[in-house]
Amino acid sequence: MQQINYNGKLFDDDAPIFTAANRGYRYGDGFFETMRVVNNKFPLKHLHVQRIERSIATLKYIFPKTTIENIFQQAIELCHINNCKKSARARLSFFNGNGNVFDGNTPMEYLIETSPLSEKLNNLKEEGLTIGICNDVKKTCDAYANLKSANYLFSRVGVDFAKINNWEDALITNHQGNICESTIANIFWVADGNIFTPPLSEGCVQGVMREYLLSKISVTEKKCSRENLLHADEIFLTNATSGIRWIQHLEGKQYSNNTVEKIYTDFITPLWAS
Repeated sequence: MQQINYNGKLFDDDAPIFTAANRGYRYGDGFFETMRVVNNKFPLKHLHVQRIERSIATLKYIFPKTTIENIFQQAIELCHINNCKKSARARLSFFNGNGNVFDGNTPMEYLIETSPLSEKLNNLKEEGLTIGICNDVKKTCDAYANLKSANYLFSRVGVDFAKINNWEDALITNHQGNICESTIANIFWVADGNIFTPPLSEGCVQGVMREYLLSKISVTEKKCSRENLLHADEIFLTNATSGIRWIQHLEGKQYSNNTVEKIYTDFITPLWAS
């Protein structure tokens, strides 16, 4: 039986921990942070902390009687309890307390979950992903679109669309019809030796791995159309737990991964070895 941490207290992972009044459950009024744990440490911890702080400020949440540092320490302790301190996936979920939509904000609540992470994610896979474009949902392009919102309905629709089409992920479009991200990752593409990614104004999540790579390599922020990807040489997806996943097939086109391999070797492998 795995353990979870709810507001600083341990529970079995199948225990009932909140009521129907929880605003995260009722309205999707919350956000979450997914992180990788390597040998009791969080790679890119400072970027995760910054994103949590931005989310709290944007949503005007009232922080509980603890600190972000203390919550991170509780996550490490939970990894020990769940026997996954060497390599783990940690998810921190934050909710806007309990009440109705018109009630004032109450102190934020949090939930910590940890689980073992496969060592297969320590290397770039030899075979890339097969993906497609989901046009069934359109993401907005406001400041809230950059958050990892607890309301993840559009991504769930994208995942279902991918399963129906036997894809391993689906790309999501915004209300302008441009591609902004995949269901769980930011997107980059390589064309004529140049690397591109959509700007935050296109509605993509402000991903931690995206921020890290922007600080390490030359990337041009540019709106992404279907045609951009079909004329690209390489496409890859990024998030904080997988690092980089490269795309091998999109709409019948096959892509290479020469640039992706170099980026992975130079900047992702050292993170997982820290």
